[in-house]
Amino acid sequence: MENRLDFFRQQMAAFEGSADPSNAITHGYYVPLGTMPVSDNIAGRLALRPASSHLLLGGIGSGKTTEVLMAAEKIEKSIKKVHVRYVDVTLHTDLTKMKNGTLIVIVGLLLANSISNDDQEAVESSIKVIRKLAHGYHREYEVLDPSFELRGLGGLRQSLIVPDIASYLTPKTITKTDHLDGILSPVQRKGVNNDLKSSVQALRNHLRNQYEYIFFLFDGLDRLDNPSAFYGLVENDLRQLSEMGIGSILVGNTHLLTGDQWIEDDSKSILYQYSLDVEKNHDHKDFFMNVINWIVRSFHSTLTLWLNS
Repeated sequence: MENRLDFFRQQMAAFEGSADPSNAITHGYYVPLGTMPVSDNIAGRLALRPASSHLLLGGIGSGKTTEVLMAAEKIEKSIKKVHVRYVDVTLHTDLTKMKNGTLIVIVGLLLANSISNDDQEAVESSIKVIRKLAHGYHREYEVLDPSFELRGLGGLRQSLIVPDIASYLTPKTITKTDHLDGILSPVQRKGVNNDLKSSVQALRNHLRNQYEYIFFLFDGLDRLDNPSAFYGLVENDLRQLSEMGIGSILVGNTHLLTGDQWIEDDSKSILYQYSLDVEKNHDHKDFFMNVINWIVRSFHSTLTLWLNS
């Protein structure tokens, strides 16, 4: 009895709004929306322009993550020598502290992890730079010992006996250590270090023989409530990734980009995952009926299996 209940609970969990979309796809619960789902559009655009960058906008729970995951599958099946990565940005940094360079350094860390340990020697210096700029580092430097000024010529005049004049005249230094926060640290930093871009570019060039095409699909930013931070990532990070020959999709909420902030051309575009209008849109109505029919069939099969066991 317990096994049957567990099985039934798993089937029910697949239809919860908070369910992991990847699990739904794995178990065959994905139903395409219309004849041209967004995932086909994403895969097609990246196939035509491998270094292009695109936005996928829509409300929370509209199915953007599902479409992005499906796009990753379609890209891997249709393009040879491709490296495609789905990235939940929220797992790498705090959305409230997003800053320019965040997506670039995440790409650098993930590319570094994709290089085998035996093959890292050629780009070891670049990997060190990326990890240092991502997580921060300690810097040591020499400063003049403050006590040296107190032991200057004034002290010589007041001293009747000077056993070692050199100790008064030779500057003394001390070593100090500061910690510089990285891009993924929960602090605000301005600008992007030029070493970061050149280091990530070095990893991309190193992987060129293994992967002719590299795509990153960035998800999770639909919960970002700072439009200026989002636009900074679009204008800075996506542009620089494109210059490195890396294609990308950035998922966000429709309220994050307004006006003429994103001018579409052949190398970038905006895609929308709209809410479904099952009353006026025939594709949406057909999609909804397909989902209902699938649920009915699934529950019928589950109930039959339960009754016969």
